[in-house]
Amino acid sequence: MHWTKRSPWGLPLFALFLMLTLLALPKTARAAEASSELSEPTLTLPAAGGEAVLHLTVKNAVKSEISYRFIRVFGSEEIEYNGLQILLEGEQSPYALRVPLPENTKKTPAVYRLYARAGQSPETVSTLTVAAPSADFPQDLFARASLCVDQRTLMVVFEGAVTFAQSLEEVRANLRIQPSLFKEPQPLAPGDRVILEGDTLTLHLQESLDAAAPSLRIPEGLLTHRGRPLSAKTLLIAQAVPTAHRLETVGDVVFDWRGGTAKAKIIGENLGKSTVGHVLALGSPWERPLPVRVEGSGKEQLLSFSMPPNFSDRTTSYVLKVSLNGGALFLYDMLVSLDGTGKLAYGVLPMRSRPGVPTLSYASISSYGTNLTGDPKKTELPLIQESKKTRMALFGTNLNEHLTRIRITDQQGVEWPIDHEPNLESVNHVVMVWTNTLGELTGIRGFGTHQLLEVILPRNVRTPSGDPMTFHYEVAVDGKNFDKTQGVDALVLMDPNDPGSRIAHVKKVTVSYRNERGDQLLPDETIKAYSFFRLKNMDLKVHRNLGGYQLIQSPSLDGTVGEGRELTYIYRSTHRP
Repeated sequence: MHWTKRSPWGLPLFALFLMLTLLALPKTARAAEASSELSEPTLTLPAAGGEAVLHLTVKNAVKSEISYRFIRVFGSEEIEYNGLQILLEGEQSPYALRVPLPENTKKTPAVYRLYARAGQSPETVSTLTVAAPSADFPQDLFARASLCVDQRTLMVVFEGAVTFAQSLEEVRANLRIQPSLFKEPQPLAPGDRVILEGDTLTLHLQESLDAAAPSLRIPEGLLTHRGRPLSAKTLLIAQAVPTAHRLETVGDVVFDWRGGTAKAKIIGENLGKSTVGHVLALGSPWERPLPVRVEGSGKEQLLSFSMPPNFSDRTTSYVLKVSLNGGALFLYDMLVSLDGTGKLAYGVLPMRSRPGVPTLSYASISSYGTNLTGDPKKTELPLIQESKKTRMALFGTNLNEHLTRIRITDQQGVEWPIDHEPNLESVNHVVMVWTNTLGELTGIRGFGTHQLLEVILPRNVRTPSGDPMTFHYEVAVDGKNFDKTQGVDALVLMDPNDPGSRIAHVKKVTVSYRNERGDQLLPDETIKAYSFFRLKNMDLKVHRNLGGYQLIQSPSLDGTVGEGRELTYIYRSTHRP
């Protein structure tokens, strides 16, 4: 048997001897440890800031093991600062760290610290200081100059509040306007006024500044920002562009038969003489143009025009269109409201009218906001238009999205049921899923003098003769009486050779009214339909109550029309024997 002597700690004596020997060796005999050192422990830059270059010496580590963090120092507090793009350059030690330091506009020095390390070595630090600016050191401050539409008001907006460093007379004497690159800068005229408010310097010129590329020269030290003078500036003067933020009607929009003055307001910027209005007379025999008066300038303008008396038997409507550039381009309807329902529309009632009753004066139709037919009563939906979406615009008075109803028929005399299911494909169905103001999927939106109806037509149906489908729209703004005089039409173009198209063969749905003995109570009604129509969505106009009879049994409306359906409603007499 072989015995091994052990130490008091349970280790073999030779193992303990080996461990003590290794511990006694100098560090150079063991694995080398990584180290790092920044050669610039402190560095100071002028108030303008700039790039600080630090040198990092690394031992026993490669470049990929180097890490660093950047700190902004506020008194005794250190906050990590991630707003700078620090570059580590070089392929071997010493490496260069390039740190871009921002300008210091404060009254005290700006202090930063960069901590760096290689691997697990202790961090090495360098303190970077950007000196406080001296009182007379000029600074640059971003500014923009623009000339208002009156050609006499020049506005310079700075990035921060500025003040005069000299008297108002000295400022006026030193400002220069250069009409173009090829002309000498000119001093202000004796009658020109200079006003400084916060960040805006305004020059009110006596004469119009009619130049192609004018500029404004501001000498160094003429203005100050936070107590420091501003450097010299030469600012190109941009022509201010009229902008409309909002259009809205003012006062009444519905007038009695005598007509009256319609008003609208533009709220925007740089509004001026280039604003013009154009009036569309809808459903009116009035042919002469109606002049539009424009008042005001700057941030608000008032437009008005007079509407003539209405001697007809129906409402007449007027729509005001607005242009800010002399009529070259009229503002989009989208500027009035996001859904296009808020046009500047006004209505003049006929002589015989009832207050508060919805009236319709005019209707038009478009497809995806355009109409390529040139006829506002007709639209064509091209082959390349995947969704056959149309919009019918109504003009009148007291329009109510909760009352208006629509009826859609095609050239074969078939009235199409309307679906309000958002997930239903529009290949074979008429769909109206645009939400009204209550969020309901009715496809109808708008109150007052203008209303929109959004209808998605089937895109894959044709007649047995191969013709594309033509759909005729009629509306009842009171929910009952459909107006046949203001119908509109939509033609859905399609490829007649498309193998996926569905042929619309007319089928019949017969509705019968019987008593319990089977006797006929009313003549049968025959309704044209297509096989793919869903019965529950068809407007069957069922007589729920007959004089002296009570409905006791209704047929099932599940499924589609198929090859034809017979629907029988059974009634019981309410007369007692």
